[in-house]
Amino acid sequence: TLGVPRAAPRSLEALRGAARAAAEHLAAADEFDPVRLGQLTQPAAVQLGIQPGPAVLTHHSLTGNHLVVSQDGRVRGVLGWGGAVVGDPAEDI
Repeated sequence: TLGVPRAAPRSLEALRGAARAAAEHLAAADEFDPVRLGQLTQPAAVQLGIQPGPAVLTHHSLTGNHLVVSQDGRVRGVLGWGGAVVGDPAEDI
């Protein structure tokens, strides 16, 4: 693994909680419609939680201050790879 640590899987509910907090923060800045967060239904969330996938290199801290975003809203780069781990790529989304 080239010396990159392996991350233990994080709880799907903990990740959803973090997503809710981020959505509320963005909604307060009028940059996100919080209704969209509710579009992931519980059955879909359960299905996502049980799908196995390969462990790959992940950023493990993809937050706004690590993203380079162009004026048209497209992500152009990702900074801060010092905490990268081998883990589930779904956690970076």
